[in-house]
Amino acid sequence: MLGAVDAIRAAQIESARTFNFTPYAVAALLFVLLAVPTGRIADAVAARSDRRQGAT
Repeated sequence: MLGAVDAIRAAQIESARTFNFTPYAVAALLFVLLAVPTGRIADAVAARSDRRQGAT
């Protein structure tokens, strides 16, 4: 969570300095690239836990 906040803040500073909104797009892309795999890993861990609990 802190990484996303830092990326958005850095994008805000750079956009204010250059009047260019590309840093926001880069920060959003970075967030998506980190969030999607993390969500898939969490789903896999939850499914594994469900399988283990169902087997006992």
